[in-house]
Amino acid sequence: MAQSSAAHPESEPAQLVPPDAVSRIGKLLRTVSAADLAEVTARLTDLCTPDITYRDPLARALGVDAVAAHLDYLRRVQLGRRLTLASGLDVVHEYARFGWKLADPAGRPQFDGICVVRFAASGLVGDILAFIGPPPPLQFRITGGIR
Repeated sequence: MAQSSAAHPESEPAQLVPPDAVSRIGKLLRTVSAADLAEVTARLTDLCTPDITYRDPLARALGVDAVAAHLDYLRRVQLGRRLTLASGLDVVHEYARFGWKLADPAGRPQFDGICVVRFAASGLVGDILAFIGPPPPLQFRITGGIR
């Protein structure tokens, strides 16, 4: 089992998400609905590290331009749908996990998912991992507890 950094003083202090992480993630989600590729790229440049990595079931992209191209593709196929934050942030050191939902122009939910983002020391987003849909059902049962 992992020990806290207090138990190991030689460990590096934990990096935390920036205080405005919820606002940054909201801006990131709204980026998918930006008007065009130039706006998507400009927003990502403000929110992300230049070497950002993005992964979802459809793609893996490295760098602002590649991530912008993929998000612009998603924007074009969404036909007016909006991506919004659907949960609070669950934070572990520099990582934040949150639920999102995609709604049609009338606000009706279409589908949802979970993202995990890693914030760089600068406070910019360095990695995005997007899962579409809920986690699959448990296929086995853990017995005896965790040791």
